Amino acid sequence: MSRNSEEHSYRNNASPLTAGTMLGRYRIVRFIQSGGMGEVYEADDTGLARKVAIKLLPSLASATGEARERFAREAKAAASLNHTNVITVHDVGEYQQRPFFAMEYVEGEPLADRIARGPLPIEEAVDITLQVCRGLAAAHKSGLAHRDLKPLNLLIDSNGRVKILDFGLASMRDVRGSTADDARSGTVAYMSPEQLNGEEVTAQSDLFSLGIVMYEMLTGRRPFKGDYEASLVYSIVNDIPEPLRNHRPDISEHLEAVVLRLLEKDRSARYQRVEEVLADLGGKTRSLPEGTGYFARNGWRIVSWLAVLALVVVVAVWLFPASEREAVEPGKRMLAVLPFDNLGPADDEYFADGVVDAITTHLARIGGLGVISRSSAMEYRNSDKAVGQIGVELGCQLLVTGTVYWDRHVSPSRVQVHARLVDAASNTHLWADSYDGVLDDIFSVQSEIARGVASELELVLRESDREALLTHPTDNLEAYDFYLRGNQYFNRSWDRDDIEIATGMYQRAVELDPEFALACAMLSRGHESMYWEYYDRTETRKEQARQAAGWALALAPDLLEGHLALGYYHYHCDHDYQKALDEFQQALKRWPNNAELYSAIAAVQRRIGEMEQAAANFARAAELDPRSNLKLFDAGLTYSLLRQYEQAAAYLERVIALSPDWPLAHVYKAWLEIFHNGDTAKARQILAAGSRQADLAGSHYYWWLARVIEPDPQTVLDAMKMGEDTVLYCLQKAQMNRLLGRRDVEMACADSTRVRLEPLVQQYPDNARFQSHLGLAYAGLRQRDRAFAHGERALELLPSTRDAFDALFFALDFAEICVIFGEYDRAIEQLNYLLTIPGFVSPAYLKLDPLWRPLHGHPRWPALVGETTTVRK
Repeated sequence: MSRNSEEHSYRNNASPLTAGTMLGRYRIVRFIQSGGMGEVYEADDTGLARKVAIKLLPSLASATGEARERFAREAKAAASLNHTNVITVHDVGEYQQRPFFAMEYVEGEPLADRIARGPLPIEEAVDITLQVCRGLAAAHKSGLAHRDLKPLNLLIDSNGRVKILDFGLASMRDVRGSTADDARSGTVAYMSPEQLNGEEVTAQSDLFSLGIVMYEMLTGRRPFKGDYEASLVYSIVNDIPEPLRNHRPDISEHLEAVVLRLLEKDRSARYQRVEEVLADLGGKTRSLPEGTGYFARNGWRIVSWLAVLALVVVVAVWLFPASEREAVEPGKRMLAVLPFDNLGPADDEYFADGVVDAITTHLARIGGLGVISRSSAMEYRNSDKAVGQIGVELGCQLLVTGTVYWDRHVSPSRVQVHARLVDAASNTHLWADSYDGVLDDIFSVQSEIARGVASELELVLRESDREALLTHPTDNLEAYDFYLRGNQYFNRSWDRDDIEIATGMYQRAVELDPEFALACAMLSRGHESMYWEYYDRTETRKEQARQAAGWALALAPDLLEGHLALGYYHYHCDHDYQKALDEFQQALKRWPNNAELYSAIAAVQRRIGEMEQAAANFARAAELDPRSNLKLFDAGLTYSLLRQYEQAAAYLERVIALSPDWPLAHVYKAWLEIFHNGDTAKARQILAAGSRQADLAGSHYYWWLARVIEPDPQTVLDAMKMGEDTVLYCLQKAQMNRLLGRRDVEMACADSTRVRLEPLVQQYPDNARFQSHLGLAYAGLRQRDRAFAHGERALELLPSTRDAFDALFFALDFAEICVIFGEYDRAIEQLNYLLTIPGFVSPAYLKLDPLWRPLHGHPRWPALVGETTTVRK
């Protein structure tokens, strides 16, 4: 059967519906197109007064009852998807025995049309792939495979955002079930070998189709060829794709390897999960406040396995009840500057964001006004939510909205900005103004908008605020453009490529204008990030961070961003927490609405043991950045260190509502039940619920918890999976085999850890984490002297008096070393000390963790776990 006849066999023979036809509450406006899966129409949703797309599918009249039920289940699954890269299905219904989907209406072009104009630029192709991966990840987590991923089913809207169409609709061919060909759902040219062989369609099948799409985007041709369907099928099942670089020499070896791994014939040799593709393409989102990877990871900082995908619609009134918010200041009004619509090309999005950032910064300096953080406000880019709902979700009464158009087609280029101040509750405009001038006036425009808002709200500007509004950061517009582009990458993720690109952009801005203090401050942030993330842990990089921050403040002594940069240098590079705190607090005096400052201050306070102040400031940061799962998590984590478990759990609930796919949120909420009262049943219940939303096994903290709540160590050992941190994985395997009495296996795992760590300790002898873990490795090998030497060295390098956060883990490691060698008194002394300071150790936890079982018969054990202990705060 040819492709055309296959498509025709599924079409309804009826004529297209005419305008005005009602499908329930949907009124047909016009016919758009027809295809293998039915017809598409533009329609009006008369119930909700919005435009929708209606996809009217082939008749279900011939399907069996079981097949109809299966279609209904898959239709509901498709409708349950809620992701920015997946077309939203609003409703599912039936018209004259033909099912239909009412979907989000999006203006755009299919990727197929874009490819028809020629191969895509590599950066654009990778960006499209990353967006598709994020949409697939959301679907696969819901147990839904696409089955027909192809360029025609990938729509690119006017902002460059990718929307995946027709999730689950390819299964329509399955429910008809009339022929063997019908069971082969999908489009032959994009099918996987297992699809063509009639085998089960899985997530790996979608990934094979994605590989074909990538190959076609990058080269302008498909990897498998055939003049007829039979020859095409043979090619897909048997032929090895021609190397991409034969057609496109500028494609990197790494990118080519990703595509070819997606195209492996054997599905077991392919990527197994879409998250692996995201990781290899650098598609993680900025999700960590303090470093990634084994080298820099410590405490409870962990990256999400996906890029914080928003998979649920948050019920805002429940999520942010007024009773749970910290008071801002009596009478202070809260305002958010939402993303301005970019009316120009998609490539100018960064410029529109720069306008918004500048306005937000100006307003955040003004006393008497609370300003929501950029990161929370930016979540509402292209949102169709009502302003009243946005106001409730952000906890603010006022919204600034607007549009930006940069007209490059005239000389000199011009910028048009329209801004509005809106009362969120009533959706009434309190103030509006338009600005049209040459690009050189952009700084004046930003200042004028801030002044207009302040005037409307009758806010009194301090002299320093007025001066700041009149100050232009640079007179070199090319340097300013590089600065804005640097911000685009710096705010995108913690991935090495993004940080390096951002740093390069800032460096170019400074070269063009050596007196551009703001760019110098961000250049310092770029160098500091490269050092902190262990991407370039050299003294040269550290010195570059210090010099750039110092130069920024030399140029502009009162520059808030300069103090922030120098504070991060002291915090992340030379670990002088008091100097960091001084810089952050100095900036806060003139920047009272900056969520990042409150979070930075809280992080330092947590390390120097000022836990109550840290918890309050993390809570304040979360209030100013209410859509930040990280700030909410930090608040909950810090309250748990104070052993205020109910308060901590409340924050964790909010984190899970925002980021249900983040493993650590579920795992730590379960840990709270153990810390609080040792309720293993409740902990299991939380993990069971969380496992339906996130890959909990991807977090090593899950396996620590599994050791505590699972009575059989073998069960835990059998289920353990190696994550990205092989050192912790081997240490955990050594622990579990020690509990099982398998000395030989324990020693083998410990030796694997030793081999990995010894070179690191030689390279970084002052790294307490490496020393502590090497001590555990030698303990597993029963080399007593070396184990104690490294364990004690870690405590010397980072005692709790110097770092009240990371030191907690090293003290626990040392207690474990003591238990292994029968030094029970020393172990109990360590544990008893940990009970007297804020931390993760509690009597309920000690009773449950099998690591401490050898201490149960010790005379001091009952007093350790049975008495109320006074905590020094």
